Amino acid sequence: MIPVRRLPLTALCALAAAFGGAASVASAATPTGVSASRCGPETVTDAQGPTRMRFVLRGRVSCAVAHRVVRNYYKRAPYEARGSGGFVTLPSGWTCHSEPGAVTAKTGHIAECQRGRATINTWQQR
Repeated sequence: MIPVRRLPLTALCALAAAFGGAASVASAATPTGVSASRCGPETVTDAQGPTRMRFVLRGRVSCAVAHRVVRNYYKRAPYEARGSGGFVTLPSGWTCHSEPGAVTAKTGHIAECQRGRATINTWQQR
């Protein structure tokens, strides 16, 4: 009988990452992905009026932080946005941008904020 050795969890994760685990494929295929967590919806007001959005988070970011970042972005964007994507770097280190209206109408994706490996995506609430 061949002795079976247990691999540490870190080794298993490294193997899965090296061979492109199923989670990475699912994550790219859907707006929510396997590793994403969801928060409750938020309503913000922009140039087009009130927009109700849902959140999809990746990495180390809580729902409370996600809501605070997105509210802060929409408060600052009309005055501080750069470029056609409405890029704003917040004092907390998050960089956010909005999708063009045509993209949002087609895909439902509204905006994204990133800091390090953490990502906040907002989608139209349907």
